[in-house]
Amino acid sequence: ITKALSQSNHRWRLQRRPKGLRLLLHLSSFLYVTKKVMIALVTLSMIVFALFGNIRELKDNKALTTDNDNYGQMKELKDSLRAFKYPPLFIFGHSTGHSGTGTFHAALGQPGCPWKPVSHFEDAVEGEYGWSADPECELTNNKLVPHLLFRINSTVAVEEFDQDRYRCRKGLKQDYTTNTNSLNHTTYIDMGHFHNRGRTFECLAKYFGESAAFVHIRRNRYDIASSFLSKKGTKKTPCIVDFKMYGTDKLKKRKDGRFKSTTGIHPQVAICPRSGENAGPVNLKVADDIWDNFFVPFQRFLWYADEMEHRWHTLKLIVYDEVSYTTKDTETQGGRRQGWGRPRFYDVTWSHGAELLKEVDELRKQLGCTPQATVEHLHSHVEHKQRNLNCSKQILQDLEYRKLMNYDSKTLEILVSSDVPQHVDSKECIETRTELEQAIKTYTDVEGIAFDESEWVLPTVNAYLP
Repeated sequence: ITKALSQSNHRWRLQRRPKGLRLLLHLSSFLYVTKKVMIALVTLSMIVFALFGNIRELKDNKALTTDNDNYGQMKELKDSLRAFKYPPLFIFGHSTGHSGTGTFHAALGQPGCPWKPVSHFEDAVEGEYGWSADPECELTNNKLVPHLLFRINSTVAVEEFDQDRYRCRKGLKQDYTTNTNSLNHTTYIDMGHFHNRGRTFECLAKYFGESAAFVHIRRNRYDIASSFLSKKGTKKTPCIVDFKMYGTDKLKKRKDGRFKSTTGIHPQVAICPRSGENAGPVNLKVADDIWDNFFVPFQRFLWYADEMEHRWHTLKLIVYDEVSYTTKDTETQGGRRQGWGRPRFYDVTWSHGAELLKEVDELRKQLGCTPQATVEHLHSHVEHKQRNLNCSKQILQDLEYRKLMNYDSKTLEILVSSDVPQHVDSKECIETRTELEQAIKTYTDVEGIAFDESEWVLPTVNAYLP
């Protein structure tokens, strides 16, 4: 009875309020209820969206692993391939050579990949070894590109090649990661280093765009230099054209433009900073006087490894045509001489044999292949013997080389940072960890530079003592 009287009294007082105030109170109540309803609807929509996304992700993962248990961690593979739902038309190696290129080349031609391989190791068009600087990419576009398209029996004329035609011709609506044998797709593979001269790689990257994949093979710098200088290598310089240091009577020019050396003083194809090389500017410039009179052969090949590392860094920074290859704007495609989009870039880094085989499997997985059952290190340039290598000498020659090059901190971060340390932890080294540390510290103290041990991988304490 008390509650009823109270409610009656409340209604009586409300009715006695002015009409405008009553309307305002009703409007306020309506807005309050509307706000609550809107919050509930937004919350409900977010829950539905999240559930739908999870269901779609589960379906994608299920489709990705259909009838293929050999992939292992398939979600990681799916993530790495999310940007590219079709195999590359070309796969090029980017290295100095003497870095496991033959092993990687053979591995990508093995079964289990979503392509029919057309493998041509260290393939080059006639005369490419003697090409001069080609800043406008005319030699690459007019001579090398037709050669590469001919290798895969392309039905697309060179002047008409672009990503949109490539996509339509290959029937790329199907996701090739679900079944590696489902596409009749041909891929050209060359993991060699015979396109290092000039700026051929930059021209190929700009021309083929997303249809090309580039793989940078990064090996320990000391091992690369030692490999070129070994008994099987017997090289003294990466320079190809300018032979003033050694005498032209020791060289013979062949019909294909290559120079055959009777003494083996240089590789067939490499990069050289000397002014007479006639292959365009290099990233890491060296005065002829320093190159000829101060660098020993080990330091010249350290420079070669650093130059290729720096070129890889700048190759990825090029502003490529980022317009999607799915564009329907045919007017923008008319007369285009370059492919659509950014190429695919992959890095592999190794020092010891076990790391090489691991990186081979990892690269195959990233490219959509199944892991390879057996991988062989096909070619060894060096005879490895325990306690037979003066590693402190290599370190000191490296430090002296850096001093002569006078690299700034930004360049050193690209070449020799703790992210890519130099391995001197091999059983071939004659020194102990303490001896190597002392050698580095003595040099850095004399030169007044900081001793950063993270730039090297040293042996564990007393690892090689009997």
